[in-house]
Amino acid sequence: MGRVAKTMAGVAIVGSLVLTVFAAKAESPVSELEKNFYTISDVTLSKVAEDKSEDLSWLSSLEDDCGTSEAWSQQKPQSATVVVDQIINIGKKIWEIVKANKPVVEVKTKTANALPKGIQCWDQLESWNFPKAETYKVVYKNLMGIEVVRFSFRVIFTYGGQYRGKGRYITNATIVPADVNVVWGYTFGANVNISQVVNLGSRQNPKAGMEMNLDWMVKTPLVENRKTSTFFLSGEGELVQY
Repeated sequence: MGRVAKTMAGVAIVGSLVLTVFAAKAESPVSELEKNFYTISDVTLSKVAEDKSEDLSWLSSLEDDCGTSEAWSQQKPQSATVVVDQIINIGKKIWEIVKANKPVVEVKTKTANALPKGIQCWDQLESWNFPKAETYKVVYKNLMGIEVVRFSFRVIFTYGGQYRGKGRYITNATIVPADVNVVWGYTFGANVNISQVVNLGSRQNPKAGMEMNLDWMVKTPLVENRKTSTFFLSGEGELVQY
Protein backbone atom coordinates (compact mmCIF):
# COMPACT_ATOMS: atom_id res chain seq x y z
CA MET A 1 0.00 0.00 0.00
CA GLY A 2 1.37 3.42 -0.98
CA ARG A 3 2.02 6.22 1.52
CA VAL A 4 -1.00 8.24 0.37
CA ALA A 5 -3.24 5.18 0.59
CA LYS A 6 -2.01 4.41 4.11
CA THR A 7 -2.61 8.00 5.19
CA MET A 8 -6.13 7.99 3.78
CA ALA A 9 -6.81 4.66 5.45
CA GLY A 10 -5.61 6.06 8.80
CA VAL A 11 -7.82 9.12 8.42
CA ALA A 12 -10.78 6.88 7.60
CA ILE A 13 -10.19 4.74 10.70
CA VAL A 14 -9.96 7.75 13.03
CA GLY A 15 -12.99 9.32 11.35
CA SER A 16 -14.96 6.12 11.84
CA LEU A 17 -13.97 5.98 15.51
CA VAL A 18 -14.98 9.62 16.01
CA LEU A 19 -18.41 8.92 14.49
CA THR A 20 -18.77 5.86 16.71
CA VAL A 21 -17.81 7.88 19.79
CA PHE A 22 -20.29 10.59 18.82
CA ALA A 23 -23.03 8.00 18.45
CA ALA A 24 -22.11 6.43 21.79
CA LYS A 25 -22.25 9.84 23.44
CA ALA A 26 -25.80 10.31 22.24
CA GLU A 27 -26.83 6.98 23.77
CA SER A 28 -25.29 7.34 27.24
CA PRO A 29 -23.67 10.05 29.42
CA VAL A 30 -20.18 8.49 29.22
CA SER A 31 -19.69 5.26 27.30
CA GLU A 32 -16.61 3.08 27.63
CA LEU A 33 -15.64 3.85 24.04
CA GLU A 34 -16.01 7.58 24.64
CA LYS A 35 -13.95 7.35 27.82
CA ASN A 36 -11.16 5.52 26.00
CA PHE A 37 -11.18 7.98 23.10
CA TYR A 38 -11.14 11.14 25.22
CA THR A 39 -8.75 9.97 27.97
CA ILE A 40 -5.02 10.66 27.55
CA SER A 41 -2.75 7.72 28.34
CA ASP A 42 0.68 8.79 27.09
CA VAL A 43 2.54 12.08 26.62
CA THR A 44 6.06 12.36 25.21
CA LEU A 45 8.38 15.31 24.57
CA SER A 46 11.46 14.65 22.45
CA LYS A 47 14.10 16.51 20.52
CA VAL A 48 13.91 16.13 16.75
CA ALA A 49 17.12 15.31 14.91
CA GLU A 50 18.36 18.22 12.82
CA ASP A 51 17.52 18.01 9.13
CA LYS A 52 20.69 19.09 7.31
CA SER A 53 18.73 19.70 4.12
CA GLU A 54 16.25 22.08 5.74
CA ASP A 55 16.46 25.71 4.65
CA LEU A 56 16.86 27.84 7.79
CA SER A 57 17.59 31.10 5.99
CA TRP A 58 14.24 32.41 7.28
CA LEU A 59 15.85 32.67 10.72
CA SER A 60 17.53 35.87 9.59
CA SER A 61 14.07 37.46 9.44
CA LEU A 62 14.02 37.38 13.23
CA GLU A 63 16.69 40.06 13.22
CA ASP A 64 14.03 42.71 12.76
CA ASP A 65 14.74 46.40 12.52
CA CYS A 66 14.17 47.82 16.00
CA GLY A 67 12.14 50.69 14.61
CA THR A 68 9.53 48.44 13.00
CA SER A 69 9.45 45.25 15.08
CA GLU A 70 6.56 44.88 17.53
CA ALA A 71 8.92 43.29 20.03
CA TRP A 72 10.97 46.49 20.21
CA SER A 73 8.66 49.35 19.24
CA GLN A 74 6.65 49.09 22.47
CA GLN A 75 9.70 49.03 24.72
CA LYS A 76 11.63 51.91 26.23
CA PRO A 77 15.01 51.71 27.95
CA GLN A 78 14.89 52.15 31.71
CA SER A 79 18.11 54.14 31.73
CA ALA A 80 20.19 56.16 29.31
CA THR A 81 23.33 54.69 30.86
CA VAL A 82 24.37 51.21 29.77
CA VAL A 83 25.19 48.90 32.69
CA VAL A 84 26.80 45.77 31.26
CA ASP A 85 26.41 43.56 34.35
CA GLN A 86 22.70 44.33 34.87
CA ILE A 87 20.94 42.06 32.39
CA ILE A 88 17.27 42.66 31.63
CA ASN A 89 14.57 41.63 29.17
CA ILE A 90 13.06 44.61 27.35
CA GLY A 91 11.17 42.36 24.94
CA LYS A 92 8.06 40.26 25.46
CA LYS A 93 7.39 38.53 28.79
CA ILE A 94 4.52 36.23 27.77
CA TRP A 95 2.77 35.46 24.49
CA GLU A 96 0.48 32.90 22.89
CA ILE A 97 1.77 30.69 20.06
CA VAL A 98 -1.09 28.22 19.50
CA LYS A 99 -4.77 29.02 20.04
CA ALA A 100 -7.63 26.59 19.43
CA ASN A 101 -5.41 24.17 17.48
CA LYS A 102 -3.97 26.84 15.17
CA PRO A 103 -0.65 28.75 15.22
CA VAL A 104 -1.06 32.39 16.22
CA VAL A 105 -0.61 34.85 13.35
CA GLU A 106 2.59 36.93 13.44
CA VAL A 107 4.05 34.79 16.22
CA LYS A 108 7.56 35.23 14.76
CA THR A 109 7.52 38.93 15.70
CA LYS A 110 7.22 38.15 19.40
CA THR A 111 10.64 37.74 20.99
CA ALA A 112 12.50 38.20 24.28
CA ASN A 113 16.09 39.16 25.06
CA ALA A 114 18.72 39.38 27.77
CA LEU A 115 20.68 42.60 27.21
CA PRO A 116 22.56 45.19 29.27
CA LYS A 117 20.35 47.67 31.12
CA GLY A 118 20.11 50.90 29.12
CA ILE A 119 20.32 49.27 25.69
CA GLN A 120 17.57 50.37 23.29
CA CYS A 121 18.10 47.73 20.60
CA TRP A 122 20.13 44.58 19.95
CA ASP A 123 21.92 46.31 17.06
CA GLN A 124 23.84 48.47 19.56
CA LEU A 125 25.82 45.31 20.29
CA GLU A 126 28.30 43.54 18.03
CA SER A 127 29.80 40.09 17.36
CA TRP A 128 26.43 38.31 17.19
CA ASN A 129 26.43 34.66 16.10
CA PHE A 130 24.02 33.17 13.57
CA PRO A 131 20.69 32.25 15.24
CA LYS A 132 20.58 28.85 16.90
CA ALA A 133 17.50 26.64 16.51
CA GLU A 134 16.47 23.29 17.97
CA THR A 135 13.25 21.44 17.15
CA TYR A 136 11.13 19.43 19.60
CA LYS A 137 7.85 17.57 19.38
CA VAL A 138 5.06 16.75 21.82
CA VAL A 139 2.88 13.71 21.13
CA TYR A 140 -0.31 12.73 22.96
CA LYS A 141 -1.98 9.32 22.67
CA ASN A 142 -5.31 8.23 24.10
CA LEU A 143 -6.31 4.94 25.75
CA MET A 144 -7.07 3.49 22.32
CA GLY A 145 -3.47 4.06 21.22
CA ILE A 146 -4.46 6.76 18.74
CA GLU A 147 -2.16 9.75 18.30
CA VAL A 148 -4.54 12.61 19.09
CA VAL A 149 -2.12 15.56 19.31
CA ARG A 150 1.22 16.15 17.61
CA PHE A 151 2.88 19.52 18.18
CA SER A 152 6.33 20.37 16.79
CA PHE A 153 8.07 23.62 17.69
CA ARG A 154 11.41 25.39 17.39
CA VAL A 155 13.36 27.12 20.15
CA ILE A 156 15.33 29.93 18.52
CA PHE A 157 17.72 32.57 19.80
CA THR A 158 20.68 34.69 18.75
CA TYR A 159 23.63 34.73 21.13
CA GLY A 160 27.13 36.05 21.74
CA GLY A 161 26.52 39.79 21.30
CA GLN A 162 29.00 42.10 23.03
CA TYR A 163 28.82 45.72 24.16
CA ARG A 164 32.15 47.45 23.54
CA GLY A 165 33.93 44.11 23.74
CA LYS A 166 32.28 42.99 26.96
CA GLY A 167 29.72 40.33 27.79
CA ARG A 168 27.82 37.60 25.97
CA TYR A 169 24.17 38.49 25.50
CA ILE A 170 20.97 37.04 24.00
CA THR A 171 18.45 38.57 21.62
CA ASN A 172 15.38 37.57 19.62
CA ALA A 173 14.72 34.47 21.71
CA THR A 174 11.43 32.81 20.85
CA ILE A 175 9.52 29.58 20.40
CA VAL A 176 7.59 29.16 17.15
CA PRO A 177 5.21 26.37 16.07
CA ALA A 178 6.52 24.12 13.29
CA ASP A 179 3.52 21.82 12.96
CA VAL A 180 0.22 21.30 14.81
CA ASN A 181 -2.04 18.27 14.26
CA VAL A 182 -5.06 17.71 16.50
CA VAL A 183 -7.89 15.19 16.01
CA TRP A 184 -11.54 16.15 16.26
CA GLY A 185 -12.80 16.44 19.84
CA TYR A 186 -9.48 17.64 21.25
CA THR A 187 -8.42 21.27 21.82
CA PHE A 188 -4.78 22.35 22.06
CA GLY A 189 -3.22 25.67 23.08
CA ALA A 190 0.28 26.85 24.01
CA ASN A 191 2.05 29.97 25.24
CA VAL A 192 5.57 31.10 26.09
CA ASN A 193 6.62 32.97 29.20
CA ILE A 194 10.02 34.29 30.23
CA SER A 195 10.43 33.48 33.90
CA GLN A 196 13.83 35.09 34.42
CA VAL A 197 16.99 36.53 32.89
CA VAL A 198 20.21 36.35 34.89
CA ASN A 199 23.92 37.07 34.78
CA LEU A 200 25.76 33.74 34.67
CA GLY A 201 29.14 35.46 34.61
CA SER A 202 30.80 38.19 36.63
CA ARG A 203 30.49 41.97 36.72
CA GLN A 204 33.59 42.25 34.57
CA ASN A 205 32.61 39.44 32.18
CA PRO A 206 28.81 39.12 32.18
CA LYS A 207 27.11 36.19 30.47
CA ALA A 208 23.37 36.30 29.90
CA GLY A 209 21.09 33.46 30.88
CA MET A 210 17.39 33.15 30.09
CA GLU A 211 14.74 30.74 31.32
CA MET A 212 11.87 30.20 28.87
CA ASN A 213 8.79 28.19 29.80
CA LEU A 214 6.53 26.58 27.22
CA ASP A 215 3.11 25.97 28.75
CA TRP A 216 0.53 23.93 26.87
CA MET A 217 -2.93 22.54 27.46
CA VAL A 218 -4.91 19.68 25.93
CA LYS A 219 -8.63 19.64 26.61
CA THR A 220 -11.36 17.10 25.83
CA PRO A 221 -14.99 16.84 26.95
CA LEU A 222 -13.75 14.62 29.80
CA VAL A 223 -10.31 15.84 30.85
CA GLU A 224 -7.97 18.81 30.81
CA ASN A 225 -4.21 18.22 30.81
CA ARG A 226 -1.66 21.01 31.40
CA LYS A 227 2.11 20.68 31.14
CA THR A 228 5.20 22.90 31.13
CA SER A 229 8.64 22.40 29.62
CA THR A 230 11.52 24.71 30.51
CA PHE A 231 14.39 25.76 28.26
CA PHE A 232 17.48 27.54 29.56
CA LEU A 233 19.56 29.57 27.10
CA SER A 234 22.97 31.16 27.58
CA GLY A 235 24.89 33.96 25.92
CA GLU A 236 27.42 31.37 24.74
CA GLY A 237 24.86 29.39 22.76
CA GLU A 238 23.99 26.70 25.29
CA LEU A 239 20.42 25.36 25.28
CA VAL A 240 19.21 22.94 27.94
CA GLN A 241 15.70 21.48 28.17
CA TYR A 242 14.38 20.20 31.50
